[in-house]
Amino acid sequence: MATGQYRIGAIIPENLYLSNAWLGPRNIMSQPFDIERRTEGPLVLDLSSDGAKFEGTATDVNNAAANAVVVLVPPADFRSDPGVSKSARTDKDGHFAISGIRPGIYTVYAFPQIENNAWLNDDFMNAYRAHGSQINFGKGTQVYRDLKSVPMAK
Repeated sequence: MATGQYRIGAIIPENLYLSNAWLGPRNIMSQPFDIERRTEGPLVLDLSSDGAKFEGTATDVNNAAANAVVVLVPPADFRSDPGVSKSARTDKDGHFAISGIRPGIYTVYAFPQIENNAWLNDDFMNAYRAHGSQINFGKGTQVYRDLKSVPMAK
C-alpha cells in the first residue's frame, strides 16, 4: 500500500454495519489514519449483523402518503464515515424500511426531495434542524415511527 493518509470507505450490505476498524493495535474507526513505511499490522474491519431496523410511514402536510427520502443523520463524530448514514425512499403508500443501522442517536427526516448526502452538510441542514426527530437506535432494536415530510425552503 502506498504511504499517505487514508479513511475507511466500504460498500457494506444493507443489513450490516461497520462496528470497528483497526490497523494493527490502533482503532481507526471514523478517523483518518496514516500509512507509513514502517506501519505494521493487519487492517481489520469488523462487520456486525445486530444493527437496528427502522420502518414507518411518511405523510405530507395534507396527511397523504408522501413521496419522500427518509434519512438518518448520524451523530457528528460519525458523519465522515460513509457507512453510517442511511436513507430510503418511500413506496407509493409512504412506507419505508431501513436496516443495518449502527447503534447510536440519529436525527431522522423525511425530505420530499434532497440531493444524495446533502444531509451531511451542516450549512444545508441549518434550515431544517427543527423538523428532525432524534431516535436512539440500540443493537438489534426495531423502531417504528410515522414521520411528517419536511417543508422545503423555496
